[in-house]
Amino acid sequence: MKCKIGDICKVNVHTLKKNNLPKEIYYLDTSSVTEGHFQKPNKLTIGKDNVPSRARRKVKKNDIVYSTVRPIQRHYGFIRESEEHLIVSTGFAVLTPDETVVDPYYLYCFLTLNPNIELLQAIAENSTSAYPSIKPRDISELEIELPNLDTQKSISIFLRSINEKIDLNNQITSNLEELSKNLFKNWFIDFEFPNEGGEPYRSSGGKMVESELGWIPAGWEVSKVKDVAQNVGKNVKISEIDNETPYIGLEHMPRASVALSSWETSEKVNSNKKSYKKKDILFGKLRPYFKKVGIAPTNGICSTDILVINSIKAEHFSFLVCLLTQDKFIEYCNQTSTGTRMPRAGWQAMGDYKLALPPIELASKFEDLLNPFFDQILSLIYQNKKLEGIRKSLIPRLLSGEIVINEESEEVENVLV
Repeated sequence: MKCKIGDICKVNVHTLKKNNLPKEIYYLDTSSVTEGHFQKPNKLTIGKDNVPSRARRKVKKNDIVYSTVRPIQRHYGFIRESEEHLIVSTGFAVLTPDETVVDPYYLYCFLTLNPNIELLQAIAENSTSAYPSIKPRDISELEIELPNLDTQKSISIFLRSINEKIDLNNQITSNLEELSKNLFKNWFIDFEFPNEGGEPYRSSGGKMVESELGWIPAGWEVSKVKDVAQNVGKNVKISEIDNETPYIGLEHMPRASVALSSWETSEKVNSNKKSYKKKDILFGKLRPYFKKVGIAPTNGICSTDILVINSIKAEHFSFLVCLLTQDKFIEYCNQTSTGTRMPRAGWQAMGDYKLALPPIELASKFEDLLNPFFDQILSLIYQNKKLEGIRKSLIPRLLSGEIVINEESEEVENVLV
């Protein structure tokens, strides 16, 4: 069945007036969604927080959100589960599929095919607005060839199974990060690292001594970040950069997570950058309160607004990762940053941050415990990259009918193994 998108879904059904917003909302701007990946919504209280005037569109499960500005930037997503009072920007067109004729996720996959994105981008570039944008009716006018609903559902279920694998890997990553933070706090903030008898040091009567940082365990010393870490990023001229070199900018770095799962090639890079190596620590120095700190998953280059750091001794690597992601350290970077409009942290001030440094033997034990966590996080990133690549390559072939799910294509079977 051939039809227009507007025939099988409604657009912007629930647009609320400013005085009709619920007391509390969870808000997503267009920049919060990229290629189906959602950042955590901002919880806002009406009358207390500064609520954007564009916070008007209410969404629910199985809705599709699609940015009307510069479609080529791919700010789109599928609402799999909706929190109560989830509101998105009017910069999105919100599509509500008619589930009696179209599977919502099947429709989402169709709308995110490259030819459709490129067509919408071409329409946007010919618009008369100040910047390339489309109107909701431009999406409604797109034509789609629909197979029967059962076929749509089979394709949707298969593609969702890939998403579930990716989600599971992301959850494992999140759990590993949370566990590493808790262990760091337990060992190096609360000083409850295991003593010689395996008991928590401080609460078991371990000897404490007074220092300028307060009470610390006997045998520890007051030190500075620059005594355990070094700024290892090297300047790279644009003429020295291969187009296939992985590139990480601040836009690729998630907030409050060391898992750097997004990067691109250097093909579009047009200025000098910094080099980094796999398992260097990348620290976003522009507006450090964004908490953009992560472990490099590859060798590559990065923005000059990213500091490339690593431990001087291998035994301090995990200690350093946890230290640099601590709220207390981030706040110190905020306070010592320079620049009013665009505050930046500097290595010299970061290096002067004081810390309680454990004996190398204890740091080594912590490294033996946590380094496998970080290696597993990197492994999960690679797995997800592979799964995302497979999904991307299969979607057009599934939707065109080139691959049929019920024929148990070998390519399909290999994904599910």
